[in-house]
Amino acid sequence: MNLKENIKKILKEETKVLNTNTDAKVVAELNKHVTNELANVKSKLPKPKLNIIDPNIIINGVVQYFKSTIPSTLLTIKLGKGGDTFVYNTFNKLLGLIESELNNIGWVKKKTIQTFAPSKDELKKMLEESDEFDDYLQMFNDLVDFPFVIGWMDEVGPYKDNIWKFDNQKNEWLKKNKRMVKNLIIDKILNFIYS
Repeated sequence: MNLKENIKKILKEETKVLNTNTDAKVVAELNKHVTNELANVKSKLPKPKLNIIDPNIIINGVVQYFKSTIPSTLLTIKLGKGGDTFVYNTFNKLLGLIESELNNIGWVKKKTIQTFAPSKDELKKMLEESDEFDDYLQMFNDLVDFPFVIGWMDEVGPYKDNIWKFDNQKNEWLKKNKRMVKNLIIDKILNFIYS
């Protein structure tokens, strides 16, 4: 089989995956999961002592991002590819939202935060040891657990093996990069406060 025939075969299979009549039901289930998980996250947010950023803006941004990417994510799930890319892109979106919110803080509020903040090393240690921070990372893991959410559905039965491939890629990325994820978020906060 030559390259042209291989490309046609791959495109035909991807088109077949995209054209199933059951995608709407699966997409609806994923939308429901995103809505429920993010409502759950909102309900667990602690009341901040000093409101640096509005978590609702970040949460709403994540909802919009997920809802816009669900159809393409479903395709990659069915193909058994891109689990690592999915979670990496999601994390980058989250980082971008955090950074955007930090950048929108005015000079007076920033100076107030700097006045009440402990030393950089103390705050870094507090954030690294924070159970709340680990709870947020677990919420992130629960949010991106799309394969678990749809794995039980008859509509995705023919793609079970690929769903678990996608899931393994996602989980492997999260496992390998958990510390990096935490450190990047901490660094964004510290760079904002102490710059």
